[in-house]
Amino acid sequence: MKKAVVFAVAALMAVSILGCGASRARQIQNMKANMNNLIAQGDQYLRRGAPNYAYNHYTTNIRLYMKYAPDLNVETARLYVERGKVLLGMKQIAKADVDFNEARKLYPGITINVSGSQAEVMLPAGQDPKPNPNPDPNPNPEPEPEPEPRPAPGSDKIKIAILDFKEPPDTAGKGYGSSFAMMMTDAVSKGKLFTVVERSILDKIMQERNLSQTDLLEKAQASGEDKKILPVKYLIFGSITVEGNAVSVTARLIDWETGLSPVSDYSKRIIGQGTSPSFYFDEIAKDLSRKLEDGFLKSRR
Repeated sequence: MKKAVVFAVAALMAVSILGCGASRARQIQNMKANMNNLIAQGDQYLRRGAPNYAYNHYTTNIRLYMKYAPDLNVETARLYVERGKVLLGMKQIAKADVDFNEARKLYPGITINVSGSQAEVMLPAGQDPKPNPNPDPNPNPEPEPEPEPRPAPGSDKIKIAILDFKEPPDTAGKGYGSSFAMMMTDAVSKGKLFTVVERSILDKIMQERNLSQTDLLEKAQASGEDKKILPVKYLIFGSITVEGNAVSVTARLIDWETGLSPVSDYSKRIIGQGTSPSFYFDEIAKDLSRKLEDGFLKSRR
């Protein structure tokens, strides 16, 4: 399998592992608490029909847990189980068995029964399969600023499409652009202003009309084009560059009908502290989503 890298652990690693000086005990505590969030993220990839992303999501996290917390056997075992389930769904039975055996070694007493493409997991008596539900990784947060006005309850959200972010030739094929687009989709979907058209719908439209993302952007910025092909009001697109420990993102929101942008273009650069810059994808996606919403609301005043 192609070793594309899906970086869905940004929130966990940026706060918990880098920790800004947090103690080792606190790092371990946060890694335990965030386990259900990681599994939920993998489930989300599967619901969207992206098993490869789910596989690489768990692979990345297994490596991180083995490196930063080799004593968290139970948590690492849960990641092996989840990756094994993904492999079963991809009909890679032999690889799934390897993962299930690793889980059994790490978590004595766990029972994994495989039937076809399904796996039933039973934990030792008295063990809760989902400890620490809805953990709060920051029990002492800073006071939240007063929120900007949002559309009234019941009002329609604005439909947008998020394209894969363009990568430079030297990193093309590593999946940075598509991974960041998925994180942007998650971040924007959690807001109150926009709703994101499913990527499968966008892909189907482009396939039926033999269009590339570049073609869509050209149509968006040209007059006289057929604008009814997309059921959206706006497009979000941009570029992402990963160099060493640094990640740079530029983004733009444009009106699909007019080709004009109602908000300023976005640009952000973060330099990682001795770890993969991909850990910051989620942080940048959330920041970008928030600024797009704020800028859009201000443009309407």
